[in-house]
Amino acid sequence: MLRALDAMLRANIRVLCLPWGINLPTPVFQPFIKALTERGVLVVAPSGNKGLGTVLTPGAYPEVLTVGALDANGNIARYSGRYETGGKPELYARGTFPAPADPDSGKTIRGTSMACAWVAGKAVRFCQTDPKATSTQIKAQLGAEALVTVPPFLEKPLHRQPLASDTAPA
Repeated sequence: MLRALDAMLRANIRVLCLPWGINLPTPVFQPFIKALTERGVLVVAPSGNKGLGTVLTPGAYPEVLTVGALDANGNIARYSGRYETGGKPELYARGTFPAPADPDSGKTIRGTSMACAWVAGKAVRFCQTDPKATSTQIKAQLGAEALVTVPPFLEKPLHRQPLASDTAPA
C-alpha cells in the first residue's frame, strides 16, 4: 500500500479513492495522504464497517474525506463506522448495491467501501465538469447535494451530516 501511495504522489490525479480500512490507529500512511492533499488531491476513504464509535484508518485522518454508508431505506447503516460526537464521516452515501457479477440475482454487496467508491466517482464527475475546481470546491459541491442523479435503484444516495439523534441499534 505504501508503494501505491508513493506512486500516486507522482501521478497526475485529482481524486484518490482508498476503499480499505485498518482497524487500528496508525500514522504510517498519513505523510503520503498529507502530501497528496497538499498537492490538491481529494482523498476519499470509507469510515469502516465496525459501527458506532469507530472510524478506521485512513478514514480517521483529518485530511481525508470520509464516507459512511446508508442502508436501503436511506438511514445510516448499522455497520457504518462513525464517531458518537460527529465529525467523521463527513458524508454518507448508499452502501448497498446489486452484486456486479449477477445484478439480476437479487444478491447485494454492501459496505462503506462501496459508498466511498460512489462518492469518489461523483467527485471525478465534478472534476470533468469543472477541470479547475479545487478539492475544497469539490467537497463543497458534494456536501451541497442532498440528492443527485443516480441509477433508479438508488433513491437517497447522499447525506451531508450524520443525525444528532443517531444511536447504535440494540
